[in-house]
Amino acid sequence: MNWSEYDQWRENHLGARTSLQHKIFDDFTTLSLGYKFEVVRVTGVNKRLKDYFHQHDLDGTFRTSQISLILDRDTRDSLLEPTEGYNINLLAAISPRALGSSSDYYRLEAKGSYFISFFDKAIVAMIGAKIGTVSGFSGNSDDVPVYERYLLGGGNSIRGFSYRGIG
Repeated sequence: MNWSEYDQWRENHLGARTSLQHKIFDDFTTLSLGYKFEVVRVTGVNKRLKDYFHQHDLDGTFRTSQISLILDRDTRDSLLEPTEGYNINLLAAISPRALGSSSDYYRLEAKGSYFISFFDKAIVAMIGAKIGTVSGFSGNSDDVPVYERYLLGGGNSIRGFSYRGIG
């Protein structure tokens, strides 16, 4: 069980995730087929956020039944303290009502990071990026639950805005 509390709402996740992984091409590239089932309870969504999304049914209990395919390439020299190498991750996931989800939506995502060290690993620089889309099967973003949407804000994305304060 996982509780998360944000400025605009609270959410409680209860569920399970499993996956099958296989190395392809070499030792650095992995293909994963995964399944996730969660029951998520969203409470306390404030009026400003409901008005922003033009939806007033953001509170409630939702089910996520999701199949995902992930292609990952990781050449970093360490998982905990990398000093060189890169990591690239491509994700495609669907959450259809036919499998028990509360809504029909999909997610496509690409993210990567590159590590380079200077002065015999005394200084390590990291450059990273993430891009993605999540939408309903019909192209309607109203089908996507609030906890699955991309929202910016906070020290890790755009400073000056609260965490998940920008949509």
